[in-house]
Amino acid sequence: MNEYLIYLANGAITLWVWLLKLLPFAAALPFALYAMLVEARHDITARPFARYIGKELDRPWNRTLWESRRMALRLLLTYFLTFAVWVAAVEVYARVGRAIILLMGFLMWAAAAITAYLVVDQETSIVIRGRYSVLSYAALLLLYRLIQGAIYSVSPADWAIALGADVPMALGQTAAGWLHVMLILALLMVPIAYLSWTAQLYLVHRARMRADEAFAKYQRRPQA
Repeated sequence: MNEYLIYLANGAITLWVWLLKLLPFAAALPFALYAMLVEARHDITARPFARYIGKELDRPWNRTLWESRRMALRLLLTYFLTFAVWVAAVEVYARVGRAIILLMGFLMWAAAAITAYLVVDQETSIVIRGRYSVLSYAALLLLYRLIQGAIYSVSPADWAIALGADVPMALGQTAAGWLHVMLILALLMVPIAYLSWTAQLYLVHRARMRADEAFAKYQRRPQA
């Protein structure tokens, strides 16, 4: 009986620790849900192939119940996969790398949702690009980790046999430094590029709104 209680206690502690690890990701969940709702609203009211032919349609497309359910399931699976890949990318790194990936992913989710809320006429493209940015960012970091593990698992003697020549120590250090530079670029460049794009998009939208307001005010001005 005591052994079962110990197993249950260990399982409860493990589950609690795992839930605590997932707690930081919960902060990004509302932004991801808003982005998913934006995509769902667009897919429900858009005709098939409308976004591919680039035409503005004069009336909404009424989907059948089966099409709506299939679309909702596809969106749920897509966002679940994106979130799962992001969580996996955070978990395979430690300390500073883990914190950077967690922060950058959160910022991209938040930027996508907030910019889509502010720039309504381009909300669909904003959230879709945001989802792809998070997914590509996390997948790139996972791929880097796999390549790094594969390279580091090969000993210098095996490299010498594979290349048919001795591998100098300096060459190995240079390759390791090059890999670390690639990691730094991957950690920072993708999020910075997307955040810069959303900021520029909002600034252009704000400037256009101000120009429209100024033009409307000029038209309302009484003529002399």
